[in-house]
Amino acid sequence: MIKLLTFLLALVGALVIIVLSVDNRGMVELVFWPFPFTYQLPLYAVFLVGLVLGAVLGGTATWLQAHRSRRD
Repeated sequence: MIKLLTFLLALVGALVIIVLSVDNRGMVELVFWPFPFTYQLPLYAVFLVGLVLGAVLGGTATWLQAHRSRRD
């Protein structure tokens, strides 16, 4: 039952990402002020990069907290 629920949630998440990507294909300019770097990216790429970075940083923070509590 848990595997089915996990699969269904992953499927819904994938559909949301696909709809987001198809709907937000417009190009945006990403500027790294005060540096002279500018990038032209599709809007969905900015969303997805933020989502992945948030997941990685959150997972790292959770792992570090658990590692520190196991060590003590």
